[in-house]
Amino acid sequence: MKALLTGLIGICLGATMSCGAPVTAGSAPAPSQDPAIHFSNKVGTAVNVYVVSGGVEIFLRQVAPNSSEILRVRGVGVGTLVDLKATSGDGFRTWRRNGVTLESVTVWQVP
Repeated sequence: MKALLTGLIGICLGATMSCGAPVTAGSAPAPSQDPAIHFSNKVGTAVNVYVVSGGVEIFLRQVAPNSSEILRVRGVGVGTLVDLKATSGDGFRTWRRNGVTLESVTVWQVP
C-alpha cells in the first residue's frame, strides 16, 4: 500500500512539473489607425495625390481619370493638420486644400 501511494504521488508530481510555463492571455494588437482619403478624380486625366505634413510631401497614389479611390495615409495620424495636393499627370494643373485635419476618412474631390 505504501508503495502504491508513493507511486501515485510520483506520477502527480511528474505531471505538474512537466506542464511548462504558465499561459498568459493578452489582447490582439490594435487595428491600424492610419487615416484615409476618399479621393474622387472628376478630371479627364490621371491625378497624382499628395499629403503635405510638416513640410514633407508624401505621395499617395495616382488616381485614374473619372474615378474614386480610398487612399491610406501611412505615417500620419488621425487628427493631424495637413495640406492636400493633387497634380494632373501632365503637371499643368495643381489643386490644393490647405489646413485639413485628417479624419479616419477624409473626403476630397477635384476639381
